[in-house]
Amino acid sequence: ELALQKQLLQNRLSETKRLLRERDDALQSRDEFLSIASHELKTPLTSLHLQLQTMSRALKKPEMSDEAKIARLGKGLAVCEKQSGKLAALLDELLDLTRIRLGKLTLNKERTDLTAISRDVTERFREEAKRSGSELRHVEGDEPVVGNWDPTRLDQVVTNLVSNAIKYGNGRPAEIRISKPGGNAARIEIRDEGMGIPPDMLDKIFQRFERAVEGDSISGLGLGLYITRQIVEAHGGAITVESRVNGGSIFRVDLPIGEAG
Repeated sequence: ELALQKQLLQNRLSETKRLLRERDDALQSRDEFLSIASHELKTPLTSLHLQLQTMSRALKKPEMSDEAKIARLGKGLAVCEKQSGKLAALLDELLDLTRIRLGKLTLNKERTDLTAISRDVTERFREEAKRSGSELRHVEGDEPVVGNWDPTRLDQVVTNLVSNAIKYGNGRPAEIRISKPGGNAARIEIRDEGMGIPPDMLDKIFQRFERAVEGDSISGLGLGLYITRQIVEAHGGAITVESRVNGGSIFRVDLPIGEAG
């Protein structure tokens, strides 16, 4: 009986230690997230504040002509629009993270043309790719790839992957390829020729708050690929990556076409 009580006590101590470790890990993750989130949210807010101050001062300068004031306001508003877009994207990621953790990531499936989504994303990012010195190419088959998917969420998937391809692409060409590899399936392939991903990060980049490359020049919450994987898997699909350092990356998303194909 004494041995049994001793064993029970050891089991309770082990369980207590495990719970304390989990609590400490959770607190550390929370603190790291709050640190990253506050930094990333502060950046566009600071830029917005500075632009508004600059525009306000310009309007109060009697020596500036109306034409000069209008030009300055136009330039400032363009910056404000860009930074507010970044802020909205960050907030959307935080909302999606909350939905995923609560099990409330819903899909509104309908007959969806994946090729059309890919073309639209390509056009949206074409100018950004040019500014980074890159060329964004779109490759598709002879027929549209249509399936039973949530068009808004798949737009989000393609957007996240293309954004990463440009961000980490070192100004080299990137490519979006839409195809039917066979059977009742569709495939999205995003290729870049950039810095690549270290081997020890390949299994981590789809986790929360993980980024393939660390550094002050790389922005973001480290949630994009995590959310992307959750959306893909909610559709019954899978996402994989092939990469080598300084050799570029290939992200593949395979989706079941469903009844709408």
